[in-house]
Amino acid sequence: MNERGAALPIGAERTVCVCFAHGCLRSRTDLAHVMECFRANDWQLTRRIPQASLVIVFTCAFDRYAELKSRRLLAAAVKKKRPDARLVACGCFSGIMEESLAKDFDLITVPPRELGERLLDQFEKTPGKEVSIPLVSSGHVNRARNTFSLVDRVRGTLATGLEAYDKAVTRISGLRQIRLFAKSRRSGEATLVIARGCPGDCTYCAIRPAIGPLRSAPLKELAVRLEDGFKQGHSDFVIIAGDTGAYGRDIGLTIVDLLRVIFSHAELLRLTIQDLNPQWFNEYADTLIPVLTDNAERISMIWLPLQSGSRKVLQRMRRQYDPEVFLENCLRLRERAPTVAIGTHILIGFPGESEEDFDQTLEFCRQARFSDIFVFKYTDRPGTQAADMPDKVPEREKRRRVARLRSVFPTTVR
Repeated sequence: MNERGAALPIGAERTVCVCFAHGCLRSRTDLAHVMECFRANDWQLTRRIPQASLVIVFTCAFDRYAELKSRRLLAAAVKKKRPDARLVACGCFSGIMEESLAKDFDLITVPPRELGERLLDQFEKTPGKEVSIPLVSSGHVNRARNTFSLVDRVRGTLATGLEAYDKAVTRISGLRQIRLFAKSRRSGEATLVIARGCPGDCTYCAIRPAIGPLRSAPLKELAVRLEDGFKQGHSDFVIIAGDTGAYGRDIGLTIVDLLRVIFSHAELLRLTIQDLNPQWFNEYADTLIPVLTDNAERISMIWLPLQSGSRKVLQRMRRQYDPEVFLENCLRLRERAPTVAIGTHILIGFPGESEEDFDQTLEFCRQARFSDIFVFKYTDRPGTQAADMPDKVPEREKRRRVARLRSVFPTTVR
């Protein structure tokens, strides 16, 4: 294993294969950025792992299923790569399980918090050329996914036993899955990364240490990237961050300032706002709701991750918002802008969650009338405070609650 942080000479050959095991939209955007950075610095990109002198695999640690898939495809990359080729693991899994991965696979780990400053520099004698983050990553991800064979991908995604049951219970219905897949393939939708890192301190989250503290992009830089997107023919945008609502708190701005700039462009047709923590929705409600209301026809979706409707559970999660105030603000937005689609995330079976707590979550969802509910069941994540909490909810009970949530909101839950 090479020492982390040291330059890694690989001879004169400069051939890189970037692979995709699993990951969210933020990770996919990082992957596209990495591919463009290497291309701009005169590396040859190949789709075949055995041809590369450098193999980079993007991984995920959202849940145990994502971890298992990442490990299986990392193992496939180890078998396929040349003996002299270097292997790098990127993505959140590399940030959470750095020592374990480096030991098990003899690789270099570069977590998201260090991606921009470490990856290319390890393989270049001089600082590399700076490259803008691509606005569309789907083509890069498809190429990176296909570096693995069909057999590798099937083995990587093969779930057994209770894993298979979990996926069956929580998966979205067929028709809505087709609709969302079609939406994700729209060529006009561009991704605007407004910040990296997260200021939160949720007791169940293992991702924050991997992505690091909040680092907001300058407003002028985002305005330029937005203009570039319009020039490239894009009219639909998605804004993403570890927590979009926290944008600007490290540079003296707010998400409201950014949205005003975005909506000031007549070229914008549709905007999706990902992962805006209810903490900031509550704090900025008096200025944020009017901005959203005035631009309701141009908002495709806003995601406000509730996680739980129980005050007790939210306190144990260390989620910094009052659920009653959040519901009032959701209803304010519903009343003033009924066409705005509001999605949320629900975490089922957090330690200490009682049936009464779960009923409060159901009631919150009924009153808020969410357009989409992304539901996942709690699992212990490495290094988190929640993993050491008592009063764990039995797996069977968590599955029952997931199934019940789906039965109450059959056209909404995914």
